[in-house]
Amino acid sequence: MKIACIASTDVHAPCRASGHSRALAHARALGDAGHRVTLFGVLSPGTEPESDHGPIVIVRAAVEADPEQPLHASGAWRSARTTGKFRPVIDALLARSRPDVVHAFGVDIAVAASAAARRVGATFVFDDSGESRADAYARSVNELPQGARRRLLRRVVAMMQRRVDRAHRRIRAVSPALMVTSNPQLAADVMERYGGPEPLVVRDCFPTARRADPHDLRVRLGTFPGERLIVFRGDDGPGSGAEAAVRALRILGPSHVLVFVGLERPSAAIESLATECGVTSRLRYLASVPERGLIAMLASADVALLPGEPLDRCARLSLPWPLFEFLAAGVPIAASDLPAVGALIRDTGAGVLYSARRPTDPGALAEAIRTLLGDPSLAAICRDRALSVARSELSWSRESQNLVTAYELSVCTDAR
Repeated sequence: MKIACIASTDVHAPCRASGHSRALAHARALGDAGHRVTLFGVLSPGTEPESDHGPIVIVRAAVEADPEQPLHASGAWRSARTTGKFRPVIDALLARSRPDVVHAFGVDIAVAASAAARRVGATFVFDDSGESRADAYARSVNELPQGARRRLLRRVVAMMQRRVDRAHRRIRAVSPALMVTSNPQLAADVMERYGGPEPLVVRDCFPTARRADPHDLRVRLGTFPGERLIVFRGDDGPGSGAEAAVRALRILGPSHVLVFVGLERPSAAIESLATECGVTSRLRYLASVPERGLIAMLASADVALLPGEPLDRCARLSLPWPLFEFLAAGVPIAASDLPAVGALIRDTGAGVLYSARRPTDPGALAEAIRTLLGDPSLAAICRDRALSVARSELSWSRESQNLVTAYELSVCTDAR
């Protein structure tokens, strides 16, 4: 069966810290199951228009660049046009051989992908990770000071979010052969908001759960043996909790090092805050790590942070992909008690939780870190439970098999 997976991002840009991508992981699983898979995404600097990756082919199309000043009035209205800019990706799909299935990742591109599926007579599958461009835009607007500009941009955000809601309802109306989400909390929320059948849950588990030399990260960073490594994974933008992590580092005192994995350099706000807190010398940045070596690197850390803030629906209901990397590496986790993340940490026993706030309380974060660092027995239990769950209930082999089985039972039958 020929499957066209389509996403609104570059699914495997070399600037990514690991190559971890929901669209890429799902495409690989379907390709390994014997299907012919083409994955369509956005062409970004440093990538090729077309490349082979094992059982799948990746095709990228150039799209309109995001506005340089998205938080100015003109850029805001351009940002609001979330669907039209991805037309070249759809055109790349239609220009190639006719697929049996069109599998769309994310609501931003799903309506156009659904129309393309109808045009070529293909079965439609919708995979909702819970986040849209409207959510990311809203987080940036929420960081602005009170005033006329913020009020104007919040109107743009409201318009974008209404479009997202309409898109969800249009997608549900066409009755996709299969709907997929990334965790049970999000699945329940989608059913409550938009109705329809229960989505299949396929969590973003890291594909490999193995460890190598536990000193890899320390050697790479050149840290001293007595220093405690605290890992922050991902971007340091609004709602990430990065500011609270920097402030917590000051509370923890010397001999604690905060490592930003996946960042080449800090944002201006984080850089200024680090200087203010006097912790610049205790920050490290690890921009790029090969996918195969990432788990070994993370396994060297003493504590991993998930200090996300309850900014919006996405933040509350999503399971961030670094969580699964931390589980696979067996690193004790200090996490804010957001609904989806908190439920998983409680179920697995892989870390400790503290009250989720907006903004994150650096004192509570520091206390959670101290709890793990000050109790070696607790930290060892968290490591063991993280590794155990990553190799059993939350293994990618199990999650991907659920996806393949669902395809065989519903999508393949419908496509025939």
